[in-house]
Amino acid sequence: MKIKQLALMVGITGAAFLGMGMKVSADEVTHTVKSGETLSGISAKYFGDYTRYIEIANSNNIKNADLIFVGDTLKIDTTTGEIVDATAEEAAIEATTPATETTESTTTTTTQATDGSVESIVRAAASAYGWDSGANWEAIHFIIQHESSWNPNAQNPTSTAYGLFQMLVETSSDPAVQAANGMAYIASRYGTPVNAMDFWQANNWY
Repeated sequence: MKIKQLALMVGITGAAFLGMGMKVSADEVTHTVKSGETLSGISAKYFGDYTRYIEIANSNNIKNADLIFVGDTLKIDTTTGEIVDATAEEAAIEATTPATETTESTTTTTTQATDGSVESIVRAAASAYGWDSGANWEAIHFIIQHESSWNPNAQNPTSTAYGLFQMLVETSSDPAVQAANGMAYIASRYGTPVNAMDFWQANNWY
């Protein structure tokens, strides 16, 4: 569903709009939201950290951090941050999105390579559980690859399953939120990602 002039909280698309060639410091800056931008992407631009989007939302009285509008003016306190250059990998994202929509198994996904920025967000969430390396990280990588091909917008056409982990009750398109929800689900249901992957391999779902 396309919403005119609406900037959805989609980490992959937002990363393509990180500032190019800027490296300035200021106490507060004004940012006008452009088409395709996200709070997590804007957070990365000004702080070098995707996870500080909540601070931006709170300081601008944005009640739904998953929803920002083109033309909105945001005040961003950069006292503790610095505007950073986009990496070559992040800049390349713009050239690869949007991608062709395809259907694999029961999940509608976007044909794309694993995006480094999305993977780093998921790894950060995994680190809170000690799962950001070794067999547990490989298991998380396996699950996301098979569930969504690392597409935060992957939608199952026959159910409400959505996002990186294809959560039935996932309502956010922000990969940071999806990663946190996915880790919590795996921990509560399976204990570890390895157990979750074992179940997936035996049942083709988890």
